[in-house]
Amino acid sequence: RNAKIYQGKNFVDLAKMQVKKISSKTYHYYINVVIEFLTWCEAQGYIENTRFKTVLQSSKKGIPKKGKYQRVNFDKNDLKKIFESKHYLSGSFKRATDYWIPLLALFTGARLGEICQLKVSDIKKIDEIYCIDINEDDEDKSIKRESSARIVPIHNQLLELGFIDYVNNQKKKKKKNIFEINYGIIRGQYHSTQKQMSDYLKKVGIVSSSTSKSKTFH
Repeated sequence: RNAKIYQGKNFVDLAKMQVKKISSKTYHYYINVVIEFLTWCEAQGYIENTRFKTVLQSSKKGIPKKGKYQRVNFDKNDLKKIFESKHYLSGSFKRATDYWIPLLALFTGARLGEICQLKVSDIKKIDEIYCIDINEDDEDKSIKRESSARIVPIHNQLLELGFIDYVNNQKKKKKKNIFEINYGIIRGQYHSTQKQMSDYLKKVGIVSSSTSKSKTFH
């Protein structure tokens, strides 16, 4: 919001401007970040208990969390565009994440964040079957809810494509993480990877069916 058209205006003037507003999802995100920051300040003893958090929480009640967009499933043609693109067929991806993350999502149903945070130690052999252990056992890992922790067998197609070989190679390099991704503290979990996935979908021609329905990685 630092464009010239906004500079020098107070909040009232800004609110009256006929420009595109942030989404309800973004609004909730910003409010939650401020609340978390104030909570941290209290825990560190920088400030005493403030009612400002209560005010912020109250402001969220009048704004529905759900935006105007509804996520819809990829159809078969979409999947062909994603996995039969020139990048997949030629193996010309710049990053391992570009290749493996969509495939892991396809064959496991795991969330983007769950895949991004995987450790080498999360790939296990249980009863002679390779599995992915989705958990939050490390400090830098989190799952949506307690029930989200689960063991997922690795599909044979992923084995044939060499996923275990890739994991073992990371292990040889003494890498702790399966993927080398920067965790975006300011912009949210794995924002850069999220953007890369979004850009790739656009590049292969994945388009939303209408103005109210969107096709996203999630």
